[in-house]
Amino acid sequence: MEAKQTSGCAIALGSLNRAIRARDLLASAALFSKIIKADGKLSNQGCFYALEVPCASLKKALDLLRRAGIKGQVLPGRK
Repeated sequence: MEAKQTSGCAIALGSLNRAIRARDLLASAALFSKIIKADGKLSNQGCFYALEVPCASLKKALDLLRRAGIKGQVLPGRK
C-alpha cells in the first residue's frame, strides 16, 4: 500500500487528542489527512498539533470539522 502525499495545507488543532479525533472524522468521510507536530514559530502558541490535508480538500475538511464542533485554524504558508 502506497502512502498518499499531500500538497501541504495544514489545519492547526492544538492538542493531540483533538488532532486524532479530527483525523478519524476526515477518514470516515474518505479525506486523507496526516497529523503533524508544528512549532510555535507559526502561531506564537508553543508546540501544537495540526492536520496536513491536500489543499484541494481544505475547504471540505474545514466544513466537516466545523459541523462536528472541532475548532481549527488554517496555518499560513504551508504549501
